[in-house]
Amino acid sequence: MRAFYHIRELSRNHDIYLVALSDEPPHPNAADTLRTFVKDVVILRFNKIQAACRLAANIFSNKPFQVAYFYSNRFHKIIKNYIRTVDPDHIYCQLIRMADYAIGSGIDTTLDYQDAFSSGLLRRAKSAPWYFKPLLLKEYQLVKRFETAVARVFDKKLIISKPDRDFFPEPLRKDIQVIVNGVDTSWFAPRVQKKQYHIIFSGNMAYPPNIDACHFLIRDIMPKIWESMPEATVVLAGAKPHNSIKKLSSHRVIVTGWVDDLRPLYASASIMIAPMRLGSGLQNKILEAMAMKVPVVTSPLANQAIEAIDGKQILISNDAKEFAQHALSLLHNSDIYNKLSNNGLEFVLQKFCWKTLNSKLENLIISPIHS
Repeated sequence: MRAFYHIRELSRNHDIYLVALSDEPPHPNAADTLRTFVKDVVILRFNKIQAACRLAANIFSNKPFQVAYFYSNRFHKIIKNYIRTVDPDHIYCQLIRMADYAIGSGIDTTLDYQDAFSSGLLRRAKSAPWYFKPLLLKEYQLVKRFETAVARVFDKKLIISKPDRDFFPEPLRKDIQVIVNGVDTSWFAPRVQKKQYHIIFSGNMAYPPNIDACHFLIRDIMPKIWESMPEATVVLAGAKPHNSIKKLSSHRVIVTGWVDDLRPLYASASIMIAPMRLGSGLQNKILEAMAMKVPVVTSPLANQAIEAIDGKQILISNDAKEFAQHALSLLHNSDIYNKLSNNGLEFVLQKFCWKTLNSKLENLIISPIHS
């Protein structure tokens, strides 16, 4: 989503040439949709067997496994030749996974870290089973080192949230610009629709922090809600649900899998509970729900990047009992519900407009390196 909106807004004043890597078939309409905004799009496909071979070869390397997964000498040659052909004024690179393809190009570069992946890995390692901890801690060390190394070679750097930027050491941190994610408020807008579900949680359901949040929601929070509201229903909406999430499905828990448009599901839910305990960055799901006047109950971790005011624009919970209490107060008290939904929408409109945020990005990219 972040990449799409950056491309869309930058294309208003600039010619964009896009190179994308994918380990699965892209949506059949993806290239045509992108050509609305870009001069050219090149999608480089690789299969997961090739990626597995790269990971195996990376065991004795100092490169993070998530970087090795996406790096191919063959792709590097293709991208280098493409850069020579296009002769761009600037290279914008999203995520450290693509950084190696831009280093040494001799062209001004911007790296969008998006999140401090090392921060998320460290949190995951702390709560992971003992047999998985060594791998996560090793990847954390590799990613932390790589994040720092590429910061020294890219001309401009940006990241989604202040807490993620603060995970970088000084003096590198001061050179990283915070540009948060926005919401397309013309797309995610309030709508009147019959409520089918009491609670929604959305996201990529193969992403470990979302998997953890789903389990926490259904196994710890919902039983406390069901004690006083047994009819309460939950919809877990998002692509690629992990097998353990599929097993959570019941007559009160609906697991949707991929949906083309999340808006009808947001509008059909009374509230969102986003009980994030892992991960980093800014939770788009929360902004989308707030933009559609769906009140949100979330964790301190998820609100770090958003910085909404507890009790006014959002409700913050520290444990399962508090999540349940806040959810029930919203579901039973229309005054609290209306206050939070109205204030949440106004908060998003003021702080998370894509047009304003992308002006900041454009100014960063076109500014002189030594300004």
